[in-house]
Order: sequence, then C-alpha cells, then structure tokens
Amino acid sequence: MSRVLLCVASMALLVPRASQAGQGCAELLQKAKTAFADGAFRRARETLERALRCSPPPGAALQARIHLLLGLVHATRGHDGRAREAFRRALKYDPEIKLDPRRHRADFVELLENVRGRLVGRVAITTDIEKHAEVWADDRSLCRPPCTAPLLAGPYRLVLRGPDGRVLASRTVEVIAGRSTTVELRAPPSTRPASRLAAARRPPTRAAPRPPPLRTPPPRRRLWTWVAAGTAVASAAAALGLGLSARGDHDQACDLLSGDGPCDERTHLRDPADAARYGDLHAAMERKSLASNICWGVAGGLAVTAAVLFWLEPGWGREARVTLLPGSGGLVAGLSY
Repeated sequence: MSRVLLCVASMALLVPRASQAGQGCAELLQKAKTAFADGAFRRARETLERALRCSPPPGAALQARIHLLLGLVHATRGHDGRAREAFRRALKYDPEIKLDPRRHRADFVELLENVRGRLVGRVAITTDIEKHAEVWADDRSLCRPPCTAPLLAGPYRLVLRGPDGRVLASRTVEVIAGRSTTVELRAPPSTRPASRLAAARRPPTRAAPRPPPLRTPPPRRRLWTWVAAGTAVASAAAALGLGLSARGDHDQACDLLSGDGPCDERTHLRDPADAARYGDLHAAMERKSLASNICWGVAGGLAVTAAVLFWLEPGWGREARVTLLPGSGGLVAGLSY
C-alpha cells in the first residue's frame, strides 16, 4: 500500500515540473523576443538556444516559433546561410508559419518565402464523402475536406477517416515543393452510408433466365450427292472413251475389206492374210461397245441417284427427315424439312 502511495505522490510531483518546464520554454521565447526588439541580438540568440534545450523538448508549434525567431536573429546579423537553416527547421515543424510583412523587413519575408518554395508544397483535397470526415497525412491530422494544406515535399499516405475513426479511403501522393497537387479521395460504394441503406432497401434481384442456345444450321455437306454425281460424270466419260475406241476399231476393220461402198456392204478381205487381224479388231470392237453401254447405264443410274440424294441430304438451313407414315397400301415414306 505504501508503494502505491509513493508512486502516486511521485507522479503528482512530476506533472507540475513538466508543465513548469513547458512554461519555462515559452518564457525563454518571450525573453528572446524582448532582447531582439531591444537590439540585443547575441542575448536573444543565446536565450533561444537555451529554449531549444528545454526538458522536456517544446512542442512542434513552439519549436517552429523558436527557430523562426532564431532565423530572424541570424538574418539581422547578416548570416543568410544560418538564417535559411533556421527557417527550414521552422517550416519543418509548421509549414504554414509566416512573417508579418508589416512588422519585419521585406528581405526577411522574401528569404522565408524562398525557403518555403524550395521546401513546402501544397495539396488540395476533395471528396464526395460525408462532411465530418477528416484527412490524415501519415500519422497526424491535416484538415477537413474540401481543403488545401501545406506539406513538406515528399511522399505521404493520405487517409480519410470518418467520425468514428474508421478508414473511408486512402491514397499515396507525392508532394512537390513549390507546387500544388490535387487529390480526390473516393470511398468504395459499399462504405458509404447512403449506399448501404439503398442496398438494404433494394429487393433481391433475380438472375435473368438464360436464352436457349441458337440452333445453327447444319453445314451444307451433301457428301453422297456429290459422290454419286462425280461417279456418274466419270462413268459417262469412260463410256464416251470406250465408244470412241470401238469406233476406231470399226474403221480399221472396215479398211481391211475390199470395195468402196459402206462398210456394211463389204464382204471380202483385200488380203486373205489380214483375216486374223480383222477378227481381233472385230472382237475388240464388240468388247468396247459392250463396256461403253454398261458405263452409260451406270452413269444414268448414278445421275438419278444424285438427283434423289440432292433432296434427301441436308443443305443450308434445311434438314431433310424421312418419316414412315401409314397409308392405304402400307407404310409411306414422308419427306419433311
């Protein structure tokens, strides 16, 4: 119990000391301002350096004011390089810190703005999300959109948070010194309250029935039609060739007979030694004539078959079907498309 009371007493003693230290930093800054106004620039610089060594360290806003006044001290004494470094540190803690042109020299104000132009950029943020949202840059609060805020040049992760702290949108942006970058933060529709309410009220949608697949017409094949037609043409050509060959044998045999009249009227050979050749020509003529007649018959039959198959086999956009139907004499074949 005594240890607990001792810890509580120690914490109670530490809190006033911390606040007093913070008040001490602010008092040192005020003393430095007074010394600067009186022209005691060395005393002002030493006081500001003591303020920077306060324990605990001063906050960001107080740090920015201390470095800003320290930059004015260096600039007044003609140390432009040190003044720029002090202004750079002041802008690091507070990118919006400024010098009042009515109270300070124009060249000092221009020097600060020159450092700002090389170090600080601006980001313009727009959004269509609820009004109470807040934009955070990395780990610190920046502004409430729509807004424009200065940031040190470099990459940042901008996060849009709602009143309850939940992340509504985020985006990574590169801030360029001396330029203004426009960023639009949009949340997915599912995270917007209005969208969720509309989704809750919307009746469930039913999937539209899928249309039946289109029946493509069968390709125009008619394979057997063309096979029959081609065979018929080939048979006709063979019949014609055999007929011409038989005609040639007939003419040669006729030349072996004596007389000048038609071949049918000639009865004797001119030379009895041609009897064997005449017999061979006559036999070949008969064989070729018979084969020609057979080929003509086959060609005619195949032509008829091709004509029938032309109507029975499927073509473009039509499909032939043979159906057996009852008739007066039995089953009758019906043709449909």
